[in-house]
Amino acid sequence: PRQAEPAAVRWMLMGLALGFIFLFLLLPLAAVFVEAFRKGWGGYLAAFFDPRSRYYVFSVRDPRPWLRDMGQIVRKAVRRES
Repeated sequence: PRQAEPAAVRWMLMGLALGFIFLFLLLPLAAVFVEAFRKGWGGYLAAFFDPRSRYYVFSVRDPRPWLRDMGQIVRKAVRRES
């Protein structure tokens, strides 16, 4: 069957889609992994044994502790900038 678009347009659209996937999916994912392993495997695994981490993982239905800690982080950041 005959294609509706020329080959150049198809290649351009595929390149645009792959670029979008790289920019908005793979690049942030790579940044997350780099940050997670910044202290090596030891730091990464130690984060799983932190009581706060376990509490957040096992209490997904109650967002109040997470909101409380995020509020504290934001307040510290605002104080630091002013």
